[in-house]
Parts: sequence; C-alpha cells; structure tokens
Amino acid sequence: MDFARGVENDATVRNALQNQVLITFDAGTPVGKEFVEKYGVAVYPTFIVLNDKGEVLHAWIGYGSAEKWSGVMDEIKADSITLETRKERFASAPTARNAILLGKAYRATGKYSNAVNYFDQALELDATAAKAAEVPFKRIRSLFSGASNGSISFPETVAATEKFLLDPDLDYDAGLWAANTLLRAAGQIGLERIGPLLQVAQTVMLNADDDPSRGDRMQFLAKYSLQIDEDPEQALIYCRRSLPVDWETNSSALNDFAWWCYEANINLEEAEEMARKGLELKAEDGFDKANSIDTLAQILFAQGKRAEAIEQIRLAITMVPDNDYFREQLKVFESNL
Repeated sequence: MDFARGVENDATVRNALQNQVLITFDAGTPVGKEFVEKYGVAVYPTFIVLNDKGEVLHAWIGYGSAEKWSGVMDEIKADSITLETRKERFASAPTARNAILLGKAYRATGKYSNAVNYFDQALELDATAAKAAEVPFKRIRSLFSGASNGSISFPETVAATEKFLLDPDLDYDAGLWAANTLLRAAGQIGLERIGPLLQVAQTVMLNADDDPSRGDRMQFLAKYSLQIDEDPEQALIYCRRSLPVDWETNSSALNDFAWWCYEANINLEEAEEMARKGLELKAEDGFDKANSIDTLAQILFAQGKRAEAIEQIRLAITMVPDNDYFREQLKVFESNL
C-alpha cells in the first residue's frame, strides 16, 4: 500500500498524523520544484518533518509500509528536536540512534557526504543496531548518489562498494541493488573503470545460495552475460533459471521470457513459440492480453514477419482502442513494410 492510500485507509498512518499538518508536493509543479530545491530532495518519496518555525526535525526516504512509516513519525514526535539540535546533542554525547537519524536526514536532503559520515559513526558505535536499521545499504546508496553528483569521489565509492559486497553478512537484496546499479553505470562510467568491481558483484551473485532472491540474481547474471561477457548463450541459460518452476504453463512468465528474448535479440523463434503459448493461456480480452499480443507482434517484426506483426498489433488495438502506444506501433510497422 502506498502512502496516499495509507493516509486514506490505514488507521496506523492516520494516528501517526494526529496533530500534524500534512502537505504534499508534486515535484513537477512550480511550488513542488521550489520545495525540492530548498530542501535538497532528490529521491521520491521523501518525507520531511518541520516544526512551526519551518525548521527541519527529520527527513527520510521511502514509505516502506504503514507500520514502518508510522514508527518513524512516532519516534520523531516523541523526540521532536531540530536537526541542528540533534547534531549538537550527538557531538556532545554520541549515540548510534542519533547517528542513524542524522544519516537518514542528510541522505534525504541530498547531503550525501554528511550522511556517509554519520552512517560510519553509527556502525562504529553499535554495529548490531546499525545493521538492523539497514545502515550499510543506506550508506552505499548515499555513496552512489554522492559519486553521481560529484560530492563523493569515485575511488572512495568503488572501495566502499567492494567492501560492502564482500561483507559475510551481506543482505542479498541490497547486494542485488548494488550489482544492478553497477551494471547500469558501466555504460556511463566506462567498463575499464568499473569492470573489476562488476566482476566482484558477479562472483558474489554466483556464490549466493538464498532461494528467495534466486530469480532476481539469475536476471542480473543474464544481463551481465549479455552486456559484459557478450555471451548470449550463457545469458539465455541464466534467463531460464530466473523463471518460476511452472513457467511453461504460466502465461505471464511465458510473456516475460519472450520479451526478454526480444530485447536481447536472441532465440527469437522459441520466443515466438512461447509468446503464442502464453496467449493461448489468456482467456479474457483486455489490456493484459493486448500487451502480450504486442510482445508477439514485436517478435514477429524483429524476424521480418511484418504482415503478421501488423495483423497482431491491429488485434491488440481492437481490445484496447484508446491505447496510443499500440497505435504508434502500428504506424511503425506499416512504415517499414
């Protein structure tokens, strides 16, 4: 459940908002942009708690859940001091709790170097409490954000990321985030600078043995094989391993596999077969089925079967007549006959 629905429907969220004035901003509007610039917001959703003087009490990124969000609000209401006062309190009597709160607040307001500093101190003061609060993950995300805007050096980020990935207590969801972020960054930063670190990420994901994240890990390894090793056959093996056990009788999984092959531009004959099989399993017309028809149409077009592709995308349009994307696809197909 997202925050807006929580405000409307969840008693836990509503109770946390008692005696508070809730103001929401759309960052795309002029007033929203002004707020974003004033407080250094760079990630959405970001929550900022102000007192009646407009001073920041706390700031953090992400809703998470009604319980998580309300827990943060209740903690701040019970200890409603300004961020500056919390800094002074920490300087005179350092605690892991205040270091964590300060790190979260500085990360949420774009002061990434400060965030990393406080996260480091939280880990030194009480590593157990800091890890329970996901500080290592928040720290690595702050480093990436700081490296992106130039406030933190690239070598520092690389060294910290390697240490993070090699931590025996690594949370694999966090590790996957780092691995996928590195893969996306390779095209921007250059493989010669980030390649060795990507190899570390690949090794960590290969050696992981946690079943819940197996599918996501295999997807990362498939992308790595395609983009870095340029080995489409191995990528296809990892892609198959990422799928659920029942994927050949699961319409959504069949469509996912077919689309992956289309985007990778490999194994298109089998992709066509699986896309058709997935469609046979979808009983009801509508957007979901039309979307799967689009997958088949794209695969047909990529194989040079343009008349068939046009036939399929027209069928999708009959199911969802007002969909602009399908109509644009028809124009693309017809212009390339």
